[in-house]
Amino acid sequence: MLHLPTNCPRNPGRWAFSMIEVMIAVAILATALSIMLGTIYTMHQSRAAIDEEIKVQAIAQNLVERMQGARWDDLGKDVPGYTGHNAWSWHRRATRQLAISPTMINGPMQDDAASDYDDLTKLGLLTERSGVPGLRVYLEYYQMKVMDVVATRMTDSPTLEPRKVWVALVGDPVQGTAPTDASNTDTQVYLPEALGTLNLSGLEPAVIVRVLVSWNSSVGGTRWHEIVVARRR
Repeated sequence: MLHLPTNCPRNPGRWAFSMIEVMIAVAILATALSIMLGTIYTMHQSRAAIDEEIKVQAIAQNLVERMQGARWDDLGKDVPGYTGHNAWSWHRRATRQLAISPTMINGPMQDDAASDYDDLTKLGLLTERSGVPGLRVYLEYYQMKVMDVVATRMTDSPTLEPRKVWVALVGDPVQGTAPTDASNTDTQVYLPEALGTLNLSGLEPAVIVRVLVSWNSSVGGTRWHEIVVARRR
């Protein structure tokens, strides 16, 4: 029979971890997991922000394409025979302008709006709710003279940034500012904003259309997307 000695010295470091070593290992593991979860969350948020951007661009482009294909005389008007009374084309400014004091300012189009005239799905711009948080869609009309004013300002002061000249005329929703240029009182630049009363029939053979979309980004803050196009008669 084999007898093991009872007086053999034990070496704890060889057979087991000490409490301090276990605590250090747990701390390292917790730190690694925290970093990993933070990275996963950041990637998820970034992916969500990209998806939002893609949806917003598609909505803005859809509105531009509908604008280009619509009848000139119907733009901005209340047309009872159309879906939503043609409200998708109504003048909806993102920033206040000073030239005209309208009887009513149209609110932005959005998901699940209280009014059918403001609901993106019921107006046919979306087939279903976008899921973009805080989505707001604006549509602004300007007479062609606005581009003449921009060109004149740039000619007179070549060092001016085109973007600054533009937002001085039409306002900057990103900064929440109304137009600051002296031309903001010029009714040959702006167009009436009262509910469904825009009349393009007597204007020049084109108008400037500004599409603005805002939303609450998943990565924080309010984001804006802008498209400016010319719509010919």
